[in-house]
Amino acid sequence: MPLHGAEIESEKQALPPTSHKSYKVLIISNLFFVLASTFYLAAAAYDVQENKTATATSTVTNLTPSVVLQILGGLAFVVVGLLDLYNTQKKVHFFLTLAGLFAALRGFYLKSNYQLSSVFNMLSAHLFLLESLDWIYSHFVKLKLDDNDSRKSSLLVAEAGDAFFFLGALMDCIFSWIDIFKAPPPPGSAQGLASASGDVVSGILWLLAALISTVLACRLGKQGFAGASGEGASMTAASGSMA
Repeated sequence: MPLHGAEIESEKQALPPTSHKSYKVLIISNLFFVLASTFYLAAAAYDVQENKTATATSTVTNLTPSVVLQILGGLAFVVVGLLDLYNTQKKVHFFLTLAGLFAALRGFYLKSNYQLSSVFNMLSAHLFLLESLDWIYSHFVKLKLDDNDSRKSSLLVAEAGDAFFFLGALMDCIFSWIDIFKAPPPPGSAQGLASASGDVVSGILWLLAALISTVLACRLGKQGFAGASGEGASMTAASGSMA
């Protein structure tokens, strides 16, 4: 027997609140988060190797593994930002989309135009930092769970992931300021190697954050932390997956 309008509305109100529109989109977004972080880490590792083997007389090649992986990582973050923007209706995820775009542009100019690449890197790093601060605000400050809420342990894990992502983004910001005020490092120099090594550390931190995010997305589903004190009734606050 078909339900009347009032009955349909009553059933909708009886459903538990959610942080996301779609569980499938949530999982796809987190998988792209893992993929993007893996690309970043691999790009940094290749950059370290390229700096170690380079010499002052080395031929500069614009298309290297680190360049390709950096571009792919940036584009993957563009996808993450767009998916999260759709799935949570949080405009702050537009920062993530722009950050990914600037990161891809950084990779495009990484070997051919150091100054322009450094500018795009600075823009990208600070937008990632803004995104990470939103995670921290949503989980550490805004979100309050009851003592008997079964998601309290998941919140602690989410906060650890927030910290990893924030530290990685903060490191990127620091190195971006160093890069933008210094002359292009010569091939094989200690300066270039130090910057690339810093990217490896931040890449590891981001990958840890991505893995934590994915595990929580699978565990909590599209409900996330919705319904807790400080959370909106539906798709308005930080999710259990942090993405």
